[in-house]
Amino acid sequence: MAQQDRIVGLIGSLGMKAPCRAATSVDCTLSGVKTIDGVSLASGDRVLVKAQADPVENGIYVVGTAAWERAADFDGVRDVLRGTTVPISEGTVPAITIWQLSSSGILIGTSELTFTQIIGSGGGGGLSASAFMQTVLDDVSAAFARQTLEAAALN
Repeated sequence: MAQQDRIVGLIGSLGMKAPCRAATSVDCTLSGVKTIDGVSLASGDRVLVKAQADPVENGIYVVGTAAWERAADFDGVRDVLRGTTVPISEGTVPAITIWQLSSSGILIGTSELTFTQIIGSGGGGGLSASAFMQTVLDDVSAAFARQTLEAAALN
């Protein structure tokens, strides 16, 4: 069965992830449905966890009613590399920003993961686009997310 990851994935060897709905700015318990940075999360939402006391726990997670799981595109050594970028779509502080993994020699579950903001000022005013361009970006992001989920389901 074919392996789907950043190396052989939909966009070649680029380390760009589908958007996360919110991002943490403080250490939090990685379980249960909760509100993070003003965003009321639901099961299945993607969250960039970037502020854990133990940075080994940082990464992209999928919200669940029990323990959160690392997202399928962020749970293995071939899924991420130094420079991987993650856009954030909602929230009070990191909304409409892009974060980059600045760690190197990454082994998920072992390596300390550090994310650095590279684009946007947060607070919903980080990036701007015309209504037309935002629709195009939303359509492309939605199509990419659908393809990623379909590819993951094939595995």
